[in-house]
Amino acid sequence: MQQPRGRGSPLGGDPVLEERFGTRLIAVDGGTVHVSVAAPPCPEEADRLALEHYLVCPDNIEQDFFVVFATYAEKLVTAPRWSFWWD
Repeated sequence: MQQPRGRGSPLGGDPVLEERFGTRLIAVDGGTVHVSVAAPPCPEEADRLALEHYLVCPDNIEQDFFVVFATYAEKLVTAPRWSFWWD
């Protein structure tokens, strides 16, 4: 039985992210989920999307000492893949 996924989840199969950004689940590696992004956000959407990512997976920002929120948001605009990881 497939587990239900919350609205806005980064996991593959989420109809909201599939519609908005063309995401597809491409790999699951331990505690990391990788999705491809066919239609990255425009710069005006990046901050909101970065917040959505943070709410689902704060480790992406909190545990990477070289990334600040604004930089993370900027990278979403050109990233062909997003990764989410949990400890």
